[in-house]
Amino acid sequence: MKQEIYRPRNRFISRCVSRLVYPFVRIFISTSDLSNIKTNEIKKILITEYHCIGDILIIIPALRLIKSSFPDAELTLITNTAVSELAAVLKIADKIFSFDFPWTGKTDKIKYWDVLGAVKMFRKEDFDLGIDFKGDIRNLMFLWGTGSKFRLGFDGTGGSYLLTHSLPFPFMTHQRDRALQLLRTIGLNQKVDNFPINIPNGIFNKKKFIVLHPGANHKARRWSKTNWIKLVELLEDSHKIALVKTDDSVKIINALKEIYPDIFIITGSLVNFAKWLQHQKMLIGMDSMAVHLAGILGIPSLAIFGRQNPELTKPKFKGSTFINPDHSCNHKNNHWRLCRNCTNSVTPESVFDAINDLLLHYTLKHD
Repeated sequence: MKQEIYRPRNRFISRCVSRLVYPFVRIFISTSDLSNIKTNEIKKILITEYHCIGDILIIIPALRLIKSSFPDAELTLITNTAVSELAAVLKIADKIFSFDFPWTGKTDKIKYWDVLGAVKMFRKEDFDLGIDFKGDIRNLMFLWGTGSKFRLGFDGTGGSYLLTHSLPFPFMTHQRDRALQLLRTIGLNQKVDNFPINIPNGIFNKKKFIVLHPGANHKARRWSKTNWIKLVELLEDSHKIALVKTDDSVKIINALKEIYPDIFIITGSLVNFAKWLQHQKMLIGMDSMAVHLAGILGIPSLAIFGRQNPELTKPKFKGSTFINPDHSCNHKNNHWRLCRNCTNSVTPESVFDAINDLLLHYTLKHD
């Protein structure tokens, strides 16, 4: 199957390991029938979503559905440390715990033996329902270790036996929609709340900026310095522009600062950025968390994609859109699904036109 969720080699190895491990662990695994779940009997729910910042933002509709379906239950969310403070401010769960697990690629991650301590801690909580939206066998092993009575998740890389209810991974479904699809399998059919989140005590600025967020977690997702400089040149006559400075956009920001010394640059914590962003005009960014954060806050956003399939992670909010190359990839590259040449083939002129179209349509709808 052609898919863009897991590196094919890693997925093959993981599924092989899953088959080898099963005979040795099956005697320790109990199963339950999720059809017997009664809403009023679910008192404590655990959600594991700790790989990337954007992953948390994308599953917010699913978290809202869980909360509305189990209004009397306490919802605990495990995130990575980079997003834990923002998750608390957005009030998307009753309790937030943060860990940087060793298989998530974070630099300051806990060690594998430290995971056992986390397992013991969460096991004491006696969760009634545990849910994982990732489908990674390592996530499923951790979820199983927490001792949640019911365990719901995807069989993406093996380990379906670690769950009480497993769903085949829908590889061609958008990340937000597959999370909702997983919840529908246990009868959570309520309408999803898609209203924007308003953060109290936001940082207000009378100047409504078009916000440029050049950063992304992989260099193949990032637009070139030349493209950003050209886009600012196209925008500066008619819009107030702000740049978001992150660790992976320092060189681009510094280059723009040399050309436009008075350009506004925002730095600081993710929480402060969110408080400020909710009052701005629009955000333009890569296929990264920033465009999803804008959508959650009700701000129009434009995501720039490269070779990767936008139907899997594009921002799905009112006033959000994306732009990607108008050709298939024929470049030589060393990444199994990303291509920097394709990303940079999206021209600043086409992005500028998309910005104007989005602003026009958004203004007409809100007049």
